[in-house]
Amino acid sequence: MVGPDFDALAEARAAGMTIAVANDRVVLRGPRSCDDLARQLLADGSALAELLQVEEAEIAWRQEQFRSQIPPVGPIPLLLTSRASDVPGFCLSCDRRLSSADRYRCSLCTIAAQRALGFVREDATNDQP
Repeated sequence: MVGPDFDALAEARAAGMTIAVANDRVVLRGPRSCDDLARQLLADGSALAELLQVEEAEIAWRQEQFRSQIPPVGPIPLLLTSRASDVPGFCLSCDRRLSSADRYRCSLCTIAAQRALGFVREDATNDQP
């Protein structure tokens, strides 16, 4: 049996699930319509926990590269990593193959961009009188 992958996590999140690790346990929350998907993800709980750690590391390096590109005020450019690509079917920001749920940016870059934007712009608004 193959364990969960990044695309399975993205599919679960797109369906409305939240996935986290709390007290060394994987916690899934979401609508009842996602019960089958939740069971599939939890079938190999240790693989899922490991995948979440790898995912967090993948998001972290993207987030750091994105943060350095966001000005405190003004327009925000397209956020790219050093692996950016313009090949159809691959993430514009990191060159990872897109899943069927993705259009231009992979789910890892989407999460990283959201976090980077929140961090930089929240800091900027806190500095304003």
